[in-house]
Amino acid sequence: MTQASRGDSVNRWMAARPLTLVTACFLAGVVIGHAWESAPWLWGGLAAAAALALGLFRKRALAFALVLALGALHVSLFMRKPAVSGAEGVCLTGVVDAEPRQTDRALRLRLSGASIDGEPLPCRVMLYLYDMENIPACGDRITATVNTWTPRRAGNPGGFDYAAWLWRQRVALCASAGADHVTAIEPPDSFSLPRWLQIVRARVADVVRGAFTEESAGVALALVTGDRSEMSQELRDNLRAAGVAHLLALSGLHVSALLALVEWLLRRLRLSRRASFCLTLPFMAAYALLVGLPASVLRACLMYAAARLGRLDGRPRDGLSLIALSMLPLLLVNPLYVEDAGFVLSFSAVTGLALLGRPWPERRAGGSLTARVGEAILAALRASLAAQAAALPAMIGLYNQIPFWFLPFNLFLGPLMTLLFPLLLAAVALSAACPAAAMPLVWLSERLLGLLSGATAFGAGLPLALINAADWPAWLIVLYAGALLCASPHVRLARTGRRPAMARAAMLALIALGLLLPRLYPHGALEITFVDVGQGDGAVVRSEGRVYLIDTGDGSTMADYLLDQGLEPEGIFLSHGHSDHAAGLAAIIDDFPPCPIYVSTEWDSEPVDEAVALAWDKALAAGWSVVRLRAGDALNLSENVTMTVWHPGALAASGLNETSLVCDVRYGESAALFTGDLPMAQEFLTLPPCTVLKAAHHGSKYSTGALLLSQVDPAVAVISVGHNNYGHPAPEVLDRLAGAAIYRTDERGAVTVALEKDGSTRVTTWLPEATQ
Repeated sequence: MTQASRGDSVNRWMAARPLTLVTACFLAGVVIGHAWESAPWLWGGLAAAAALALGLFRKRALAFALVLALGALHVSLFMRKPAVSGAEGVCLTGVVDAEPRQTDRALRLRLSGASIDGEPLPCRVMLYLYDMENIPACGDRITATVNTWTPRRAGNPGGFDYAAWLWRQRVALCASAGADHVTAIEPPDSFSLPRWLQIVRARVADVVRGAFTEESAGVALALVTGDRSEMSQELRDNLRAAGVAHLLALSGLHVSALLALVEWLLRRLRLSRRASFCLTLPFMAAYALLVGLPASVLRACLMYAAARLGRLDGRPRDGLSLIALSMLPLLLVNPLYVEDAGFVLSFSAVTGLALLGRPWPERRAGGSLTARVGEAILAALRASLAAQAAALPAMIGLYNQIPFWFLPFNLFLGPLMTLLFPLLLAAVALSAACPAAAMPLVWLSERLLGLLSGATAFGAGLPLALINAADWPAWLIVLYAGALLCASPHVRLARTGRRPAMARAAMLALIALGLLLPRLYPHGALEITFVDVGQGDGAVVRSEGRVYLIDTGDGSTMADYLLDQGLEPEGIFLSHGHSDHAAGLAAIIDDFPPCPIYVSTEWDSEPVDEAVALAWDKALAAGWSVVRLRAGDALNLSENVTMTVWHPGALAASGLNETSLVCDVRYGESAALFTGDLPMAQEFLTLPPCTVLKAAHHGSKYSTGALLLSQVDPAVAVISVGHNNYGHPAPEVLDRLAGAAIYRTDERGAVTVALEKDGSTRVTTWLPEATQ
């Protein structure tokens, strides 16, 4: 291919799909601006320079550079948060503008038009109310005496960024109060759209619960309204393991089926195509509002409207143009959609379909039924593979797991969901009008829901159902996106022409490289990361390429960190049976193969917390082995790194804290001492000096006493602590640790300490010192 012909190809592409290129450049700018978080004046200056160069040189490429700079400027402006700060005992007033959500411990309300002590706030507020019996509704104005705080960023690599999630909703301040501090709840004086939508959702939910069994109602609600709060966690996990979780996410499948049904009904009334389309638009908007305007539904609605409008005007658009027409408005309204899982996965999948998918085979005259079925199956497999291939980097970045058996399950369950969704809509609509008449539809829907549940449970139980994968670096994602584009018929490679086979081979090679990358990164002989698990303990020990855990915290934080980093534990040490130290074992069991669990000989001397007991039984049932340790035991974690147990031993212990496993990990002249929740009453031990001390009991004033510190004399002290009502870490402990460099996980996030053989250390933290 000559230079001139390559130039003609580029010009033809630019002439045929200018909006696609503009949107791609704007998206690239948004991603770059979001990743670098530079000051807006920098991107504004680059945009002005690009505009000036465009005016002087009239080069089309400069227009795309200008769009890219504008995208970066746009997102950088959106990321600037107002200057707000926390306070105690202030009067908060605001209007509930979203449906209240009940969390594990509190009622969560989002407030707009908020003010504190009469001063208007430049942002929304997320209010958490405890022990509330009278639940406010959307549109209510609430007044309460609250404590406020600014949300913090994710404390660990790959962790859930609570502050970013809130800011996508323009929330920059949180507040909390008990029910007795709520002074007024006033209903709106006029019509409130959020309140009306909440009433409609509640009515739909009541109809679904009344018509379906408890097990089926949660899935039906998720499919009809997008509310997954009543789905069992087991079913969610099974859907993800089978690679079909996207079938329950409200997206193109649901929107297209619903709107096509509405248009078909209107056409049966002998309305013209244009009239049917115009009447479908308000119905489409109403449905999007009803389900809460998720990004995937907005994308599907915009693509549907653009495709139908193009056909009516006699200018049908291809898939890439439709994607651009739907993506650009969303990014202009809120560029922080690039953080939203629904936005990223939805657009990734449809881009894969546009680039690699083939149109559904047309029925050919004279073709046999077997041939037509075979063609349809191949088209479905190709579509599923194309969508999954394009969404792969996003799935890894969001979940750090790849479903291995997604192709057969999508082939089987995809048509099932295409049938199930309109059937559910009809069953719910008929149940609202005449429950008796809806019974056959409800019965059939429940049989299909049972088939879905059974199939996904079977898929989750298959070997290699989920392959763990660490986050990909940016350069690998860029290379993969380039290979994906080169594998499509829209791009011809220079000189050699289009070589899709080579591009697909490159994609497979890059996937393999992504799976191997964590093993290729160099690490020191001994590196310990104290993971930010909130008010709990959890540390990851990397010992010359081997990985061990010392405590697991509560919940899935430790498992999420391991998945993000591409690590697999070879042994887990549990200090004692409190949930904040050991309940996280349950999530690790779900995501990793069995390995030995090390506990003290006193583990069974005291009843462990209920959540720990459940995790313990789960581990034993899954074949995890148990090793019991006592003072004097020593283990080789690797060739040059050893662990020695110092407690429990001769001292009598009562209570879980006193049975804490105390051990040190030693490499040459360096050592890290782990103390669990050991109280001062059990500190009458003979302990060697250490370089790094994990302060006992999250900095409680009844632990980490002067006797212990006089023996170990640490250079670095790490306090694993989160938001709590116990006063941890206590000022007395901070004073006693004054001779050491103190790092707190509630302030610095994950704390990583590299220990050298000569006794020196190197400390890095996930969050900067100023982050609170």
